Amino acid sequence: MSLETLRAPEDSQGAEYFSLPRDYYLSDDWYQRDLERIFRKRWMFAGHSAQLSEPRSYITCEIGDDSVVVVRTDDGEVAAYHNICRHRGSRIAPERCGQLKGRLVCPYHAWSYDLSDGSLRSVPRKPADFDMSPYGLKPVWVEEWHGMLFINLAAEEPVSIAERFADLELGPWRLEETKVIRDSEFLLPVNWKLVAENFLECYHCALNHPELCTVFNPDQTAVSENRHVSAEGTQRETGNDSSPAVVPDTDDDYFAFANGSLLREGAVSYTMDGKLKVRKLLGGGEEPLGHAGLFSFPAFNFTLCPDYINTLTWKPVSATETIFRKTWAVHRDAVEGVDYDTDDVCALLDITVQEDRDLTVNSQLGIQSHAYVPGPYNTRFESGIINWMRLYHRIHAGDA
Repeated sequence: MSLETLRAPEDSQGAEYFSLPRDYYLSDDWYQRDLERIFRKRWMFAGHSAQLSEPRSYITCEIGDDSVVVVRTDDGEVAAYHNICRHRGSRIAPERCGQLKGRLVCPYHAWSYDLSDGSLRSVPRKPADFDMSPYGLKPVWVEEWHGMLFINLAAEEPVSIAERFADLELGPWRLEETKVIRDSEFLLPVNWKLVAENFLECYHCALNHPELCTVFNPDQTAVSENRHVSAEGTQRETGNDSSPAVVPDTDDDYFAFANGSLLREGAVSYTMDGKLKVRKLLGGGEEPLGHAGLFSFPAFNFTLCPDYINTLTWKPVSATETIFRKTWAVHRDAVEGVDYDTDDVCALLDITVQEDRDLTVNSQLGIQSHAYVPGPYNTRFESGIINWMRLYHRIHAGDA
């Protein structure tokens, strides 16, 4: 389908100003295109460094049909490999996380692999002339960044996470000194792009998120009269605007970073009553630090508060299904039942995610109708989607 077909006949604006045609949300063809051109070529959140706190600990991460195992080696480094044995393709690490006794060992025929370089180290009853050297595990790009782990399936070495986010100052929160208190996921019967669109705007918040809006002011996410979206897609400061949102945008990347609070006066954290729910604060100090938030193309979001960090990620598993993952981390020295109650920390964003789940499911049901046609985005309240869609169209046009 030509991008020209996405434009409303009576409107001169580009495709990014409109929601996508029906097939983009329903067809296996577009699901496969998104996997190949986006998810297999960009950094994906795999977990928190704290989830690999011990040597030989591992986590697994799925991207479409691909499974990746991320391990902490005996020398403390992080390595990642495609989670398939080079013998007959069995998954080596079948669990979501675990602790290895030594090497990575396939449960089918016990071929075993070195953690540091993935080389094949032993084959039971192997022929005397069998050369093991060509059969090491296939490596995957992996990087630790501020206590978070990212993987990338690209064939060529990608721009590092640290370089991509070089201007984002997260050091004061000392996120390397955290522990995960909840990590959960669920299956959404929704195309992944609808999830992304929902998280890129708060046009819907006042109507649908009453709990969130008691502590958060959704109007602060709108493009004000002193800010505009440029022709290149970058949201620029053009006057005296107190809103802290900044949207860097290039020909081949997009992320939105808010360094500052969008909370209502008197609220200090994204919790049900706006109060801190963890006594041991991030950064280790006595005084609470500020807030920050990140939305990164294609499917990663974090909310950083003085007392916790929440990450939200979503990955397609079919044209109309998405795995949605939520994690919360607090200072590693905080004690459950003394310094925090997990349910209290997670309550507000858990409720908000459930409300968003219902909204996106309803959107998917409506888009399945043959009467659906693309509608225009609100240029003030949905400017984040417009920027995101601009890159999405460039990728599928072969320009990014």
